[in-house]
Amino acid sequence: MTDTKIITTGRLFSLLQDGAFSSCIAIVSNEPPALGWMNELGETAKAHFQHVFIQQLGDGNLKSFSGSPSDLLLIYGFERCDPQSPEAHSVRSSLDVQGGSGIASVICLDKAAYERHFCDIESPFYKFCGIVDQDSICDLSTEVRQSQT
Repeated sequence: MTDTKIITTGRLFSLLQDGAFSSCIAIVSNEPPALGWMNELGETAKAHFQHVFIQQLGDGNLKSFSGSPSDLLLIYGFERCDPQSPEAHSVRSSLDVQGGSGIASVICLDKAAYERHFCDIESPFYKFCGIVDQDSICDLSTEVRQSQT
């Protein structure tokens, strides 16, 4: 994350559709993702994906998603979810199945949650997907970007 390059959300979604990220990418920020930021990301994604679903973890209400290969799942709330929780294992299993079916996913989380979930060899998400630093996404509104810092 130290050598970031500027990317647009359109380019990010195109790379995701083309399989450059093995159907999943993590967007990592300094602060936990705000609902407004997730909603804006979802609206932007609708230009590239037929159906966009936003799922928050940590509330015990994990939804089941199904759809066509053009669908995208935006997931946030890893800050509220223990890496070894049944919910984390369930999400990982679901993303494996959905990724194999052509459904893309974007996981949005802060740096501390990323370290706990993606850098610990004991975690089900250990080195699960590619990473983009949220600060390197250049075409989000100023208001939403400021709510992140």
